[in-house]
This record gives sequence, structure tokens and C-alpha cells, in this order.
Amino acid sequence: MLKELCVKYSLNGVLAGALFSVIVSSLLTGCAGKPEQPANVTSARAELAACPASPNCVSTEEQSAIHRLDAPTLKVSPEQAWPAVIAAVAALPRATLTYQNQYHLRAEFRSWLFRFTDDVEIYVDTVNNRLAMRSASRFGYSDLGVNARRLENLITELRSQGIIE
Repeated sequence: MLKELCVKYSLNGVLAGALFSVIVSSLLTGCAGKPEQPANVTSARAELAACPASPNCVSTEEQSAIHRLDAPTLKVSPEQAWPAVIAAVAALPRATLTYQNQYHLRAEFRSWLFRFTDDVEIYVDTVNNRLAMRSASRFGYSDLGVNARRLENLITELRSQGIIE
């Protein structure tokens, strides 16, 4: 009898844990979206996609305080800066470069635990001598500040190399 009760409550604990995991996963991915479409790129300037209303995106092209990131100004020529930008992005944890041409790149980042995908896009704005940057989650509503921290870490690394001001 005691053994049957232990098995019953153990099974209930497992089921409750599984149900909790499903609920948490559903909440995190409740506002799922599609990957961003490729940017409209010209030789001197690309156009980053706008951030959604949800707080899981940051961009140097946004005006709202929740999504705004100041664009870093280059201290060196674009020709000198670009290889350092590519290397710094590639060195970030769980990064995969998915597209790259002269002064424009896209990368995907996978979260460690749930394997959610974030998209990063960077280009050198040669007209204004700055880096235009965007990082956004593909799925979910909140990113708990991950995208902002990612770009801030990238800016810190490039600043330490003397690439940006």
C-alpha cells in the first residue's frame, strides 16, 4: 500500500512538473513571429526592420525609449572597422553568421536553455560614419534584456579595440 502511494504521488509530481514546463514555454513563446525579412540594402545604407511593440528588440534606428540604442560612431575607416566587427560578432556566444557582404551582416543567436533564436543585423552607415545595429527575438514577448546586453557587450568589445568611440 505504501509503495503504491509513493508511486502515485511521484507520478503526480512528474506530471505537475511537465505541466508547469509546458505553461512556462507557452508564455515565453506566446507571441511567436517569423524571422525578419532581409534588409533593403544599398551601397551606403541599409534599412533595418522596425522593432515590434513587444520589448524583445533593440535598434539604433528606433525612436522609442524601450527599443532605442545609441549608434556607435566609428573611430577608424569602414575598411578597418569591418573585419573587427565581423570577428567580434562571430566571437559572441552561440553566434552563427548567416549573411555577410561589404559592410552588412546578419547573425543568429540561440539561447542556451530553450534554444530560442535571436536575429542580429549590423551595417556600417558610411554616410554618417557609424554602426547601425538591431537585435531582436524571433519568438516570445520579453527577452529579459538579452538583446540589449548582447549589443552593449559588442559595443564594449569594439570600443576596447579602438574601433568605435
